[in-house]
Amino acid sequence: MDDPASWLLPVFFLCVLLAAFFASAESSFISVSRLRAHYLRESGGRSGQQLARVLERPEHFLAMVLLGNNLVHIAAASIGTVVCSAAFGLPWGPVIATVSVTAIVLVFGELLPKTLAVHFGERLAIAYIYPVRFFEILLLPFVVLLDRIGLGFRRLVLDAEVRKMLISTGELRSAIDVGESEGVVAEDQAEMLHKVLEFTNTPVGKVMVPRTEIAWVEEGTTLADFLGIYADKPYSRFPVYKENTDNVVGILSAKDVLMRLTASCTPSEVLVDELIRPAHFVPESQLLGRLLAEMRDEGHHVALVVDEYGGVEGMVTLGLLTEEVVGGIKDELGNEEEDFIETAANTYQIDGGFRVEDANEELELGLPVGDYETVAGFVLSYLGRIPLEGEQLKYGDLKLVIAEMRGIKIEKVVVTRDVPVAPPRSGGEIK
Repeated sequence: MDDPASWLLPVFFLCVLLAAFFASAESSFISVSRLRAHYLRESGGRSGQQLARVLERPEHFLAMVLLGNNLVHIAAASIGTVVCSAAFGLPWGPVIATVSVTAIVLVFGELLPKTLAVHFGERLAIAYIYPVRFFEILLLPFVVLLDRIGLGFRRLVLDAEVRKMLISTGELRSAIDVGESEGVVAEDQAEMLHKVLEFTNTPVGKVMVPRTEIAWVEEGTTLADFLGIYADKPYSRFPVYKENTDNVVGILSAKDVLMRLTASCTPSEVLVDELIRPAHFVPESQLLGRLLAEMRDEGHHVALVVDEYGGVEGMVTLGLLTEEVVGGIKDELGNEEEDFIETAANTYQIDGGFRVEDANEELELGLPVGDYETVAGFVLSYLGRIPLEGEQLKYGDLKLVIAEMRGIKIEKVVVTRDVPVAPPRSGGEIK
């Protein structure tokens, strides 16, 4: 009898092969992130540039894959039905064709190709780039039609801002984490990159030096008296106030004082008023990214942070902003006070001004987040009053002892984590 299998079976397996190509091409191209595509465009040669160009229009590519996949699936099903009907007759031929074609296409045209694409995504995508371009040209009229239909649908259901969105902060964080896990990015570099992402949207109130720790200079102070203040607190800049610290009249730079002293003056006869510069004020809600741009453009090295009532809440310097990204920097004398010291196993002496967020990250304390920024703020919120030196409190598996007070300010807190005693081994004896 005339057996159509002699020429239809090769066509059938060609359709299965094409189905495998379209399925693996879809998975491999989608697995290449936009960041990776950008890198390939810059350094991946001609194939990398072609790949990046295709990924710039993913809807166009997906329309081609969808069309090609459906065409070869329909062709494979039709050919399988003809071959099986000729071989087994009716009614079993179509039934056998449905079962066998579905199994073959599912395993060899979908499952195996996509599994390979998951493991060798980028390499397959680069290898497929020219066949993909060929099928895009071959199916161009139909691809354009499907692309236009999809575009109209997207305009109906997607917001314009969503369509314009490129790479989210979350994607960047994930890329940094993947780079760190694969050894491409060092641990300290990854930490710095994460801090850069957090920096822009962090309010200045979270990083400022609180007003209680600012070294103030009163208007009318002589340079001789200022030198006494400077000996105790050798900072680079000092807010100058009139009558009270909420009435700041300017900023005094230690460098300006030094320059004046070298001009053969009598320190007891020169007032700091002659050397002060205008102060720059910012609200505590201002974001660090905007503040840094302002300070850079206007030439400020320090800014005073004010609350909604105009009172000075704290101060921020360029040095503090830098430390938010690169971490703590010791001064020339090496005088950097540690935020915490491990005094014994699972016991830490913590500075009251240590931020809760940082304490949780570095020491894994698990302190709750609330309307406060520091460990001292947590203690005040938890107790609802000013504690006494030596007072203890319990939070979860933590014991906190108020180790040092200066007036009403909490200077040091000793935190001890209770470590549960391991149970005896099976069969052991408790003596």
